[in-house]
Amino acid sequence: MNMHGVATGRVPSGDGVPIAYEARDLGRGLPVVALVHSLAMNRRFWDPVAERLAGRAALLAIDARGHGESGRGDPPYTVQRMADDLRDVMDHLGVERAVVGGASMGGCVALGFAGTHPGRASGLALVDTTAWYGPAAPREWEDRAAKALAQGLPSLVDFQTTRWFSDGFRAREPEVVRACIDVFVANDPQAYVASCRMLGAFDGRPLMAGLRLPTRVLVGGRGLRGAGGHGAGAAGGHRRGTAAGHPRGAPPHAAGGARRRRGGRARTVRGGRPMTPFEFLLPYSLEEALSWLDPEDPGVRPVSGGTGVMLMMKAGVLRPTRLVSLHRIGRQHAAVAVNRDGELTIGGMARLADIEREPSVRERWPLIAHALRGVANPRVRAVATLGGNLAHGDPHLDMPPVLSALGARVVLRGPQGARMVDVEDLYTGYYETVIRRDELITEVIVPPQAGPAAYLKMTTRAAHDWPALGLAVVLRMDGDAVRRATVVAAAATDLPTRLSGAEAVLQQGGLADTVVRAAADAAAAEARLVGDAHGSAAYKTELLKVAFRRVIQTAMARHGSRA
Repeated sequence: MNMHGVATGRVPSGDGVPIAYEARDLGRGLPVVALVHSLAMNRRFWDPVAERLAGRAALLAIDARGHGESGRGDPPYTVQRMADDLRDVMDHLGVERAVVGGASMGGCVALGFAGTHPGRASGLALVDTTAWYGPAAPREWEDRAAKALAQGLPSLVDFQTTRWFSDGFRAREPEVVRACIDVFVANDPQAYVASCRMLGAFDGRPLMAGLRLPTRVLVGGRGLRGAGGHGAGAAGGHRRGTAAGHPRGAPPHAAGGARRRRGGRARTVRGGRPMTPFEFLLPYSLEEALSWLDPEDPGVRPVSGGTGVMLMMKAGVLRPTRLVSLHRIGRQHAAVAVNRDGELTIGGMARLADIEREPSVRERWPLIAHALRGVANPRVRAVATLGGNLAHGDPHLDMPPVLSALGARVVLRGPQGARMVDVEDLYTGYYETVIRRDELITEVIVPPQAGPAAYLKMTTRAAHDWPALGLAVVLRMDGDAVRRATVVAAAATDLPTRLSGAEAVLQQGGLADTVVRAAADAAAAEARLVGDAHGSAAYKTELLKVAFRRVIQTAMARHGSRA
């Protein structure tokens, strides 16, 4: 078809639904670019791109069914049906081959088109899209669809605005933002719901295995998914999942401000130290996070606050192949409460600073509150999580001996379900735990504090430095007698270690000064102390004797006090 300039129209698709299109400069011998917009937008989405392509390529943009001026048709929608709609328009216009591009939902359609009509796609241009939205996608997309039905599309405006546009862009380009939101709220709610369900069901990974054509993947430079975002799911056809696996459209005009990626490799910053490429995934549910952990790959790590992982990466100890960020599911697993049995329950994603400030912790578990004040510094405590702290396996950390002494338990959740492990039994060696690679700590349960308790951290340099020795003690008293003593040493040992010999001395003899000294000697005799940069084993042996007497004195001095 000879069609110079701009032409618009509607073409009946294979099932009779009229599909609206706009064509520019067809018939001039220029290569053709066929484009499909993102969810809840229309073909105007591509106007800035059309201006840039003028004179260099012919453009064909369609309104996906249920969008813009196209007919709605009967649900359910499928990505394949939308891909066939594009084919039907191309057939009508006499376009045999085209570079097919799409953003978000449109990228899924472009992948579907290339996978099922391989002879008709000369290339792919994929913007903030994915081959699969992840195992939790059906439920998550259904949740969004349900809100649209119950409260209307305006109820999703804030959600869409903050995900399509950065704070800076919203401030600089309010008219663009308003125009896009106007298009969004004008959508047919039923068509929007059908499109949401379509994306929740879409899995284009089998199609990608056979694709052999030039492909360019673009992702927003400041997108919430990061450089390994949707693009990783689109460019790495054999990789599992996407960066977040959640329904998020690409920002309109994304092609004008996106970061280019070639061959699935990120561009290197000049003068910077090369970083080994890895995936950075941002799940929206615990189930999705667990599905992205790999029990066979030690390079796949969950990351919560990131304080430990980043140090290991900077030191070159860890070279991850994939980091699964728990940032977006943090609020769901960060509650601090007291259960019916009087036990403290702490979500695995609770920040150390939040636990430290919790009134119930200060009042009823003062040992935890006191210990947390000495953890690293306020900046670290503001981001570090309790689950990450315990799972890290570093014997120098403060919370493992404290929670071991309190008799705490952790809930480990994985693909096979949940199991409970005592914190005391969590560690098997230096940076080694019983936590499987596809498990996460989702909850910590702490029994009521039995009586006098204290934690003493001995450092050789600054107070917030890695300790040369950490010592936690909890005493259950019956008058002047010690009914039960729990003493746990760390930092000077390969893993948090119960000092049962010292406990027995206290339980048999009480807290007289001579008994405490005898218990300190017993502790030094039974502890398997290791030397390091913070001191030799001999030095730490003497340090343990001194620390033991001090921690007992501190526990009794604080008895009855409040954190």
